[in-house]
Amino acid sequence: MEAAFAAFEAAEPMAITGRIFQSLGFAMVVMFIAARLMGHERKTKWFKRREKYSFFNRRGIIGEDVNFGYPRTIEGCVIFVIINALVFGFAFWNVIMRGY
Repeated sequence: MEAAFAAFEAAEPMAITGRIFQSLGFAMVVMFIAARLMGHERKTKWFKRREKYSFFNRRGIIGEDVNFGYPRTIEGCVIFVIINALVFGFAFWNVIMRGY
C-alpha cells in the first residue's frame, strides 16, 4: 500500500487524469448495465425518482436510463451498495493501486 501511494505521488498529472476519466466511463457502463438488467418495472418499484422536473434538471435519453433515484426498498438499498462498491472499488484500484 505504501509503494502504491508513493507511485501515485510521483505520477504524471495527465496519467492520473486519464485514469479518472477511465473510472468515470466504467461508472457509466456499470450504471447502464445495471439499469438494463433490472428493467423498468423493478427500477420503479425499488427506487423513487424525482417527481417535479424543471428546465434545469431535465435529462436526456441516456440520463433517464441511468437515473435510479433514491432507494425505497431493501432491494434498492442492496443494488445501491453493490453499484457503489463496484464503482468506488474500481476507481480506487485504477487511480491509486494500479502501477504507473
